[in-house]
Amino acid sequence: MRDSHAMPLADCAALCLETHRSCIEAARHCLEEGGDKAAPGIMAILADCAGICLTTAQSLLRNSPAHGVLCQTCDQICRLCAENCAAFTGDAQLLRCANLSRRCAEGCGMMVMPS
Repeated sequence: MRDSHAMPLADCAALCLETHRSCIEAARHCLEEGGDKAAPGIMAILADCAGICLTTAQSLLRNSPAHGVLCQTCDQICRLCAENCAAFTGDAQLLRCANLSRRCAEGCGMMVMPS
């Protein structure tokens, strides 16, 4: 399910793992900061993004035939995570997570063949 513009599976997996870690670190940071940063919505999207990134990375590393479906979902969840994290404009940790989530979304998007 890859097109000619897709990155190597291992590179996309590495990006997914980096984003997974960033989401976990951002969630911990949000809990430490409290207030709006610890609201259920942002905590849920960080957990969802971390989870789909890990699952997608594992699928890519196995070269699973299902990796395209997971990449498509990862693309969508990472975009949503990036939007939510970017809303906290003065927070370097969340902005880092937003940037990584955007990069991961772009990478996963390249792994999905247009229908």
